[in-house]
Amino acid sequence: MIAAMSVLITSSRILQIGAVMQAIATIQSELGKSFHELLDSIAQLRHTAVHRVRVSANKVEQFMTEAESLANILHNNICARMLSRLRLEAQQVIDELGRNKDLQEIDARSRELDSLECKAVEDMLREDKKYQTLASANLEQAISAPDTIQHSASTSEHETSSFGRPSFDQVGESASSYSKPTDIVY
Repeated sequence: MIAAMSVLITSSRILQIGAVMQAIATIQSELGKSFHELLDSIAQLRHTAVHRVRVSANKVEQFMTEAESLANILHNNICARMLSRLRLEAQQVIDELGRNKDLQEIDARSRELDSLECKAVEDMLREDKKYQTLASANLEQAISAPDTIQHSASTSEHETSSFGRPSFDQVGESASSYSKPTDIVY
């Protein structure tokens, strides 16, 4: 009888080992990881939870997938279903956060572009004001320049032109008494 019990215990252990080996094969096919890698990941999950280590959203999703696989290996269907539901909810939240992050990045970029536009408009207005000042000064200079040119041209014409030259009956008078033509414009 003891021998029969021993055989039964041994055969049940063999069946358990067979079930474990089948579960390990399932893990490798589902996750693409070895059983040892899964156990390491579960140890990392525990360490992260106990020591409150910050992890990325992708790492949380990976931990939840591996915890769900471990629950399936342990044939704890209630826990596996709960983990599956939590993983799906977490994935939805992560996706929503990703969309919000994208919207925040778009908003930040929009504000940055608005700021650049305001700066460009201010620069343009400042440059336009400089140009207007320069153009105004050049215009004033150009307006006053013909007077200067006309006066200097009149002076040089006075000396060389036949207008204002003394006639033969004015021979003894000084050059300052000669009259300049006032109606000639150059």
